[in-house]
Amino acid sequence: MHSYPTGGAPTERVFRQSQTRKIISAIFVIAILAVLAFLFIPKFLPNTMTHALRFTVAGALVAVVAFLMLGSALVWTNMRVVVTPTTVEVRRPGKVLHTWDRSVTGFSTHIVKHSTNGIPTNTERSLIAHYPGGETKVTFNAMSRNAFNEMYALLTAESRAAMAQAEAQAMAATGQPVVDAAAAPLPQQFAAAQGMAAAGLPRTFEVNLAPMRKRGRMALIVAAVVAVIAAGLTYIGLQSPDDFGLLMGAFIAWLVAVVCVLVWLGTETEGRKYPKVTEVSAGGITIDGTVYPYSGLSRIWLTPETYQQRRLQLVGPTGVRKKYSYGAATAKPDVQPMPQWAELVRALQVATAHNPGLVSFDLN
Repeated sequence: MHSYPTGGAPTERVFRQSQTRKIISAIFVIAILAVLAFLFIPKFLPNTMTHALRFTVAGALVAVVAFLMLGSALVWTNMRVVVTPTTVEVRRPGKVLHTWDRSVTGFSTHIVKHSTNGIPTNTERSLIAHYPGGETKVTFNAMSRNAFNEMYALLTAESRAAMAQAEAQAMAATGQPVVDAAAAPLPQQFAAAQGMAAAGLPRTFEVNLAPMRKRGRMALIVAAVVAVIAAGLTYIGLQSPDDFGLLMGAFIAWLVAVVCVLVWLGTETEGRKYPKVTEVSAGGITIDGTVYPYSGLSRIWLTPETYQQRRLQLVGPTGVRKKYSYGAATAKPDVQPMPQWAELVRALQVATAHNPGLVSFDLN
């Protein structure tokens, strides 16, 4: 969760970890240890000790373990991040662990998902601070996905705005003509259009469905050929009902044909769920003819270009979300549904540089 100070405009934001899950887990473990301690520890203590004393020792050990576990949850691992206009601090109760100057520090993230037998158990979200002379990695085991995304968006918003401003200045210095002035009447939008042109970015991004359609056509052709073979084997097998091998061959051939048809249907269905054309301009983003002005959006969530899954989520001022999928990254860029995903992310960052924080990474 994150909070603002009360009174006036917020000068800092605080991002906290959720302690509820850690405390509940600690209490659950303490309860199990208490049962085991009272069952077994008295049996291993000297017989010279009275019954009450043996159980007192077991209770004391449980109390020490409980104190350490709850202390770890409430104090030692209870870290929060305080972001001000000039600094970023990582704190825990009574102590400042790290302090970074935002003017000379860059930030990145590292996400690790843990699972047991395929069942997700925990997600570790780490913030990496890069500064002159080294880097520091801080791991948050109990910070929610939304809080972590909000924090990273805030930490990187100013750097993206400075980057776009530098590109706009480079554009003006070279004397290049105004880009799309009619579509960008506001000064901020005008600067964003200049920055896009200076970066040499494409404005329109189209989904590459050709490899998918080719794969579907090949599956359909194979299904047709195998179906003909299966029909022949079925006819011959019915003429010789005692030939079990022919009937089994016909069954396998029909099964292969059905699988190929399912593959073709899958490619057709998958192709329909991707946006065909995405256009990024200084005033908004247009997806398959639907225009979403930046002024009518409260947040644009994107998965980073390094992630395999590529998603875009538009959030309106009332919290209504519109989600779009752009497929997954593959080893061969020419067969990806959106090979220009990195350029699309970059274009949105530059186009919205006048509104830092509008474009944020979905660090799932």
